[in-house]
Parts: sequence; C-alpha cells; structure tokens
Amino acid sequence: MHCFKCKTTLTEKKFTHPFLDEPLCVTCWELKTSKNHIILNARHDKLVGSLVEGSVKDDIHLGFVLCSVGSNLNSDGFDEEGLSNDYNTAQHQRIDWEHTNETIGVIRDSEFVASSNVKRIEELGLSMTRSFVYTQGILWKLYNISRAKQIVKRYKEGSLFYSMEDFFDYTICSTCGEKFIDDDDYCPHLINRRNTASETYRILRGNKFVGAGVVEKPADRDAVGLVVASNRPSLSLIAKLINPDLFDYYKFATKRS
Repeated sequence: MHCFKCKTTLTEKKFTHPFLDEPLCVTCWELKTSKNHIILNARHDKLVGSLVEGSVKDDIHLGFVLCSVGSNLNSDGFDEEGLSNDYNTAQHQRIDWEHTNETIGVIRDSEFVASSNVKRIEELGLSMTRSFVYTQGILWKLYNISRAKQIVKRYKEGSLFYSMEDFFDYTICSTCGEKFIDDDDYCPHLINRRNTASETYRILRGNKFVGAGVVEKPADRDAVGLVVASNRPSLSLIAKLINPDLFDYYKFATKRS
C-alpha cells in the first residue's frame, strides 16, 4: 500500500480521498492542508481587514450546507457521530470552482446542526429532516468577478450547489456496521454497494474536510447555497448570519443589486 502522492509505503491506511479511493500519507496530507492555510490566510486576512475598515465592498458572504447525514449519490455518506466530531475541520479551508485548483474563496466558519435543532433549521430557511454541517464563507469577488456573477445567477435560479472535499481515516458499513481501514478488506455489502439494488453505503469516519467546491452536479442534493449576502432579499436572515457591524453594507449592497 503506497501514498498516491509521494509513493512511500504505508504501514497503515490514512486519509483516503473519497473520489480517488486512494490513500494519502499523513505527511502529504499535512503539507496539502498547511499549503492551503498559508495561501488562504494571507489573502483572507488582508481582505477581511479591508472589509471591516470599509475600503473593500465587493466580497460576498456565502452560507451553504456542506454535507448531511446519510448517503449521497457516490454511495458514501456520514452519520451523526462522524459529522458532530469532524465538522470544524472545514474551517479556514478553501472554496473552489468544480473541484479544480481555481480557488475563489474561503470557509470562515462551520457548525454542526442536529436534526432536533428545529429553531436553527428554521433560521436557515430549511426543512431538513437529517443533521448537517452548515458553513459560512467569503467569495473574493474582487478577484473572481465572472465566478461571482455565475454564483449569483445560480442562486437566483435555485441551482447553487456545493460539494464537500474530504479525506477520511476509515469507513463503517451502513448495513453490517463493520469497520474497515483498507478497502481490500471490505465486506460483501461494501464491495457491491454500487449495484442498482443496494442501499449500502460507506460511512466515512475520521474526516478531514479540506474545502468545498461550487458544482453543478452535487453528490449530496441537500448541499445547497442558502445565502449570497449581497443579493439576498431576506435582510432579517442576513442580520442573523453575519457580523451586525456589516449589516448596513449588505442592506446597501442588496438595494444596489
């Protein structure tokens, strides 16, 4: 078993990419995330500082569901325990375009919203019946004008979707509950999980969220965009989601657009 980045031999499987189904060693994973943080924090701090001072008025605040409990179209998914433990790893990770290296923003904050938290779900304007991770981010409109226009357009059309980017440590079979580190050891349920009649999926555990992509075809149909603050008609909702000191700016920006 080898790391798909550096090709070194692994003594145990660590941080598997769900799309590639290949293991990444801890060293390569740490290099990847630290590189993201260096790039994002330098740019993010500069822009947020300017925004607070009132000199930059073109960044857009985003709010979206990153992922939810249950299975997605890739026969992967999460459970309550996994998401409630791992949701904060998404903080300060990048927002990109269609899972490419085109970084357009940053995830500023994340929270786990339990299905029982009816008040919070209503605040977000959702009717979710399963728990999920809600994230807030900044789109750097100043650097990504064309992408910002596309996001606003998709938001207006109700077709703004996101897709989580994740590495995980191990999986649990949703049918038999067995734990697996290596896919070579999968039970028959997981091996056959992509068959048409199968309802089995991999429950991903030990998740390290490394970002989110703005996508046209999400694996999780509940991963929707809820807030595009400079174009959101519901000002009362914006006031609940962003820093109150910035509310007057968003009120102005909404009228302008």
